[in-house]
Amino acid sequence: MRWRSASWCSRLRVSKSSSSSSAPPTRRSTREPEEEPEAMREMREELRTLRSLFENQLSVLEWERMGRRHPARATVLKRLADLGLGSDVSRHLAEHLQGDEEPDAALRKALALVARHLPVADDEIVSRGGVVALVGPTGVGKTTTVAKLAARYALHHGREQVALVSTDNYRVGAQDQLLTYARILDVPVYTATNRHELRSLVDDLMGRGLVLIDTVGMSQRDVRLAEQFKTLGSAQGLVRTYLVLSAATQLSTLTESVSAFAGAEPVGCIFTKVDEATTLGGALTCALRTRLPVSYLGVGQRVPEDLQAAKGENLVHRACALLDEEGSQEPDEEALALSLGGGAHVPE
Repeated sequence: MRWRSASWCSRLRVSKSSSSSSAPPTRRSTREPEEEPEAMREMREELRTLRSLFENQLSVLEWERMGRRHPARATVLKRLADLGLGSDVSRHLAEHLQGDEEPDAALRKALALVARHLPVADDEIVSRGGVVALVGPTGVGKTTTVAKLAARYALHHGREQVALVSTDNYRVGAQDQLLTYARILDVPVYTATNRHELRSLVDDLMGRGLVLIDTVGMSQRDVRLAEQFKTLGSAQGLVRTYLVLSAATQLSTLTESVSAFAGAEPVGCIFTKVDEATTLGGALTCALRTRLPVSYLGVGQRVPEDLQAAKGENLVHRACALLDEEGSQEPDEEALALSLGGGAHVPE
């Protein structure tokens, strides 16, 4: 910018020293930037396409090279892809494998790593009690999960130690299901229409061993999420929040939901509809990426039987069992190479 300023100052000095004209210096006209020619745009697009094709071909060649030199690594990556694990998780696991391992042994090692590093919270809610709120997208089964947790806690500590609270004031008849469960379990249920009522209820129910708050189900893109977070925040320090997610949901949606509900500051998550999922790779990947401890698995509609405390080994075993039931399909080698990207690279 200095050369432009100097040029402008020079013109000012010339204008002041000139005696032939007293007119002020004329302002330079500003021109609209010229539109890029169509031919240039087409050339740029062709170059981008060629670069993409070139990079894809390199990935495929690297994948084929790795498969010849390290068949165990290739076998494990294919199997992990069948399980539905994210490519980043699969690459990270493959990096821990030795090049001379047998494929079966290498796969067992990779799965053991998943089970070992999977964050789990075990049966924390039932064993610890306290004030617990369940949040999550619409239709993931929060209310049924609340009933399962309430029933399990009542069996261990007595139903007089349990209370339910609903904050769902948006849907017509939304509290009917919770009221039905409350009558069956013979536990009281309360309603909080705003954050002040919620704080008052939490203070009044502190003598109970477990207070479960059933929140309104909202899409991860719902603009009212912030309002829900404010409501829960009114009892900040007293309420532990758990994010409820459906294991039958695609990984991209799970990731978006975790990000959207981060404002509720969940301390753990509960995966429901495990019995409806065709793969658990998305749930495993989500937990490994976010490090959000998995507390429970919802494996059916029965209350309270179909609620299991999460354990890494059991979750991995169930994921493999699902794959065996569905049957693995012959993978598309090119698609596999492209999705794994640099994961096929093995140093000389």
